[in-house]
Amino acid sequence: NAMRAVAERHKDKSELPPIELLLARGPSDISIRISDRGGGVPRQHQRDIFDFGFSTVDREGYDWDHAHGGLGQVDRNVIDTSPMAGLGFGLPVSRLYAQYFGGDVSLHSMEGYGCDVYVRIDHVGNVAEFEDYSG
Repeated sequence: NAMRAVAERHKDKSELPPIELLLARGPSDISIRISDRGGGVPRQHQRDIFDFGFSTVDREGYDWDHAHGGLGQVDRNVIDTSPMAGLGFGLPVSRLYAQYFGGDVSLHSMEGYGCDVYVRIDHVGNVAEFEDYSG
């Protein structure tokens, strides 16, 4: 979602702004923040973004040929080959998985600028994936 929003919003620029990812491990949970400068979610859609079937993708009106740096063609290939791409399942399913594991997904939009998405997953105990290693 962030990649598409950034590419669409900045399609006329020579360089795209970065999408920032922050991972934090607390004593009881793992938190992930994804920050983009893709323009945010319009206020009239903010209540709908976690509804199954809601999407901001305009499958018919999207300018596939002029999307930034060929990203539009990649998106088009994904939409053509993936039955769920652009159909409004990504955020609702992500939230369900997070809730299943004792966490949640929330989205904070600054319309005209971008979004911060927060994913929180609970963890308990000392499991192998959290052990320090030198890689």
